[in-house]
Amino acid sequence: NTLLMSGIFPVTVDFMDQNSIKVVDEFLSCGLNTNKTCLLLFELEGYNKSSIENQSANTVDILNSSGAVDINAVCDKAEMDKIWTARRSSYAAATKLAPDVISDDIIVPRSNLAEMIEYCKNVSEEHNINTCIVGHVGDGNIHPQFVLNLNDDLQFKNYLDAKSKIYKKAISLGGNI
Repeated sequence: NTLLMSGIFPVTVDFMDQNSIKVVDEFLSCGLNTNKTCLLLFELEGYNKSSIENQSANTVDILNSSGAVDINAVCDKAEMDKIWTARRSSYAAATKLAPDVISDDIIVPRSNLAEMIEYCKNVSEEHNINTCIVGHVGDGNIHPQFVLNLNDDLQFKNYLDAKSKIYKKAISLGGNI
């Protein structure tokens, strides 16, 4: 919200949780920092290079003042393509971990996004389901990718229980499935 209130309107703000970062980096060997809890990806646009550079500098300042660490502003198209390829590869990377991956689509108000992501992570751990979580900050859209073997009765039951809890939580936060 601080970013929006400052007049910066990113084209895209996506995220990857730590598990997604690790799985994608293992899959692509793309040099992501796998020690980070979360990766936020911002894409800015403007009328000219100066406008984008201004927005980028202001975005970095706002992120620094918000406690973000390891900020990397990238303007090189090849480097940007590499980063966005990593983000878009999360599902493909997850398929290397187990026979089945079920991706979901949960939307919550942006103000509840962090709580919902943490809840998905905790419920997945509680039910012993490996889950990679990615999504879009701008619209509060979360894509938990449940990695499991659907032929394993216990894993399937755990997945159904976890999914039910996650759906109920999303609705209680004013979200939608």
